Amino acid sequence: MLLVALVAMLAGCTPTGTDHRAVFAVFGTEVELQLRRTGRDQAQAAFTKVGAILQDLHRELHPWEPGELMSLNRALAAGQAHETTPNIVALITASQSLEQATEGAFNPAIGALGHLW
Repeated sequence: MLLVALVAMLAGCTPTGTDHRAVFAVFGTEVELQLRRTGRDQAQAAFTKVGAILQDLHRELHPWEPGELMSLNRALAAGQAHETTPNIVALITASQSLEQATEGAFNPAIGALGHLW
């Protein structure tokens, strides 16, 4: 949500300029960001901020690379308590709400399935 708000805010600030594009490699895929009618300096500042946010999320939430999510998953698998980050708490809370709203059709707990794949 913070990312969307940041991009929307920065994209609408300058009425004239050119189009700019940046590609970020996160979570095993490419994320493309385009800003239209934005000045070069403003676009570069936005890309720098968004890139930093994406890399932070990648490090924190990647399911099979060392990071906070992996630490949490290991602790839970061992039956241990683990204090985690606000981002992960928000992700778990949102996932639980979606699972309840879909009567179980959405279940993000697919670690075992991912390991089989």
